[in-house]
Amino acid sequence: MTTILLDHIHFRSRHPEAVADFLSRHFDVEIVERMEVRGLPRVVLRIGDVAIFVEGATDDMPRVPGMPFRGIEHVCVRVSDIAAHAARLEQAGVTLLSPVSQIRPGVQIAFVEAPDGILIEMIERLTA
Repeated sequence: MTTILLDHIHFRSRHPEAVADFLSRHFDVEIVERMEVRGLPRVVLRIGDVAIFVEGATDDMPRVPGMPFRGIEHVCVRVSDIAAHAARLEQAGVTLLSPVSQIRPGVQIAFVEAPDGILIEMIERLTA
């Protein structure tokens, strides 16, 4: 049987360094490389075994519509203490798009927006 693993997540932004800095500062994502691809800057980050490419975008590239929409809407990161992490983000000046809320027993979420409109969901799955 074929093994299938998530290899990378690919963002586009007019400000790839700002997105990389945001993810690095607030979500412990490691910046591993900077390069140019097809004439645009790319910052390569890593979270666990998954690479994140934040590649430059031009002003004429269309933005995604507002939530909800079809297609990839956001990326979710699992955190061990969502209330504490949300408080640290707010203390650092990051605005929560939604407060920490329980969506079902044992599952809490909150959303933040990285530079250039990239949506990040935080989730905590409590164990019984």
